[in-house]
Amino acid sequence: MNKACNFLLGKNDFTSFRSSQCQSYSSVCIVKHAYFFKQGDFLIFDIKSSNFLHYMVRNIVGSLF
Repeated sequence: MNKACNFLLGKNDFTSFRSSQCQSYSSVCIVKHAYFFKQGDFLIFDIKSSNFLHYMVRNIVGSLF
């Protein structure tokens, strides 16, 4: 999954990962980092971006799983 996260980095159009209810005027985001790591029994997804769209992170994690 961390290898696939590399494709998210940089400036990309995240139209496919936004909700139909998203009211953002632009679907372009600049992702600075995105990766998974284990903490005890949990798998944590850490992402840093210039902005986020409605349900963007939820849809990215679902697609990566």
